[in-house]
Amino acid sequence: MFRSRKWRIAGVVVVLWLVVAAWARVWPFAHGGGNGGGHCDPNERFVVDETGKRFLEARWPLGREDNLVWLRIPAEYVNWASTGCISAFGPGYPDPDVVGPYDTTLSLEVVLPEFAPKNRNKPDLRFLQGPEWSSVTILVHTLVRVPRIEKDHVLNEMLHDTEGIFLNSESSTAKEYNITYGPKPDRFGLKRIGALEDLSRFRTEFGGDVGEDVYFPDHQPPDMWIRCQSEEIKDYTEDPGWDLRTPPCIQHFYSQALDAHVEMHYRRIYLPRWREWQEKTEAFLRSLPMVKAGPRTH
Repeated sequence: MFRSRKWRIAGVVVVLWLVVAAWARVWPFAHGGGNGGGHCDPNERFVVDETGKRFLEARWPLGREDNLVWLRIPAEYVNWASTGCISAFGPGYPDPDVVGPYDTTLSLEVVLPEFAPKNRNKPDLRFLQGPEWSSVTILVHTLVRVPRIEKDHVLNEMLHDTEGIFLNSESSTAKEYNITYGPKPDRFGLKRIGALEDLSRFRTEFGGDVGEDVYFPDHQPPDMWIRCQSEEIKDYTEDPGWDLRTPPCIQHFYSQALDAHVEMHYRRIYLPRWREWQEKTEAFLRSLPMVKAGPRTH
């Protein structure tokens, strides 16, 4: 099953992803970012307060592009940072967080269920820890450039596009894998659509990403939705016969605290508590200290 061109390409992608992920973890803590010579007024910078505690300060647009604040995020919660005035991917890379007038994305990481910072003094064994792996990545994307009248429809459009992929029998996904998608019983207080096929072959076959469920509220416009690998594909803590499977979820919601689209990436075994994770994330974002910031000077 690994001899096809598709799996060779998938293997290369995974290796590249691991390299980038490893570099992402080293960069914000080992490198303060370059300034390319001359004056540098970065959108993200690490600072140390009078008690010796380290923070990431991010220049963030709050509601309007001309209303900028410095968000102060405890460094132990930071997963990725584009500090300095040269992108981590090298000079000339058009990283909007580096070249733009303000930060556009925050990348954070916490540990469930305590919602505690990750212990970065321990090696990253997320692919080996099994049931002990409880890390969740949180990506926060500003919606400041989206007109106010359209903000309520951002998540709705994303959900609609995703539903189209699943429910359209002519979609490339449905055709290539011969999988039928449709409504499934409600779960965890949410409506659901997803794969209606027998997915047991993925107990031994590599893959299964096409077997997905989408969860969404029974109201319009939706203020959140979740995309997970189908529950028929078991986490190996649910069924050891699924050999180290850890099906993922991506939860999307709108953050009023930062006027942002938030993505939470976590293992599906934590899906039943989705409300708790969303409430804790919003509370964390709302708790971040902020002070007025001037426009970027360079």
